[in-house]
Amino acid sequence: YYDIFLNMMSSVAVGSGAVVVKNIGDSILVYYPSTMHSDKKPEFVSVLESLFKMINIRDSINAILSDNNLPEVSYRISCDYGAVMMADSSTSNTKDIFGSTVNYCTKINRIANPNQIVIGGDMYQAVKNINGFAFTELKKQENSMNYSIYSVKRS
Repeated sequence: YYDIFLNMMSSVAVGSGAVVVKNIGDSILVYYPSTMHSDKKPEFVSVLESLFKMINIRDSINAILSDNNLPEVSYRISCDYGAVMMADSSTSNTKDIFGSTVNYCTKINRIANPNQIVIGGDMYQAVKNINGFAFTELKKQENSMNYSIYSVKRS
């Protein structure tokens, strides 16, 4: 079950320029190194497109799960932008990442509805003027954190 989901998500992420950091239970943590400089708007478009590819691959994932007599899956995708710290991992050749950006991303993921993309306020600042996407700030009662969270849809 997880093998199908995680491998397909990893494939989409890597194909979009992401680096897979690790699996965390039934989740996958990736980062996009091309966004290190916030002035590269085309790189942020690539990230948003990658998030939508992850949402759109759901039917394919569920078809494979069905072929294996497994239940369908729904999932939430969260993304934020900001500084992270890198650490070498003793169990992998991939560097681990941590910091407030990762923490916020984990917290905002819980707020997303199934099969929804949410982004944090820092990511919103980087992408808010990109055409083709609509951003809706989630209401404060849905968000107990003191941090802006936005749902993302195609416009």
